Amino acid sequence: MIVVDVETTGIDPSTNSIVSIGAVNFINTKQTFYDECNVFDNAEINLESLKINGFSKKEIIDNKDKHSEREIIVNFLKWLNNQNTEKIIAGQNPSFDRDFLIKAFERNQMTFPMTFRTVDLNTLCVNYVIKNNLDFKISRLNTNRIYEILGMPSEPNPHNALTGALMETEAFYRLIYGKNILEDYRGYPVPENLLIS
Repeated sequence: MIVVDVETTGIDPSTNSIVSIGAVNFINTKQTFYDECNVFDNAEINLESLKINGFSKKEIIDNKDKHSEREIIVNFLKWLNNQNTEKIIAGQNPSFDRDFLIKAFERNQMTFPMTFRTVDLNTLCVNYVIKNNLDFKISRLNTNRIYEILGMPSEPNPHNALTGALMETEAFYRLIYGKNILEDYRGYPVPENLLIS
């Protein structure tokens, strides 16, 4: 599976634009992708969304240092085609990321190369919380609460798509295998009830 995190200018994939894509091959975590792009023409820009991902309007509109939406999609597709794993999106809110990618592919008359189904970190964590009788309201699970449960630090602000994908990869790995996988999180012990001997 491919752990994907996109940063966007809002929450509607039809009117808002991708500004960055981060991805990690779950089977080979050294295989990562990160790229940024300008917004597509006439995309709506929500300033609250930009506060979350740290981009300014100036950075994402006609910035000669950034790719177009089409170029970022082509770059992502090239990377994806070189990954020897199932092309299924995994993440904290994977349908959000999937829908933005689908719309970007559609706008650029390209076929979306991944399955429609997704693997959801939140659902996996709900299973873990219930199974272990943890005193935690599952209705209040969000990314940072999941990381807290798994002994990880909070996601830095502003959000970065590759950092998000890497942290989600680490969280998946802890939930599935009961072990740490990424060097950046070795200093954060895996909680005892996750450990697999």
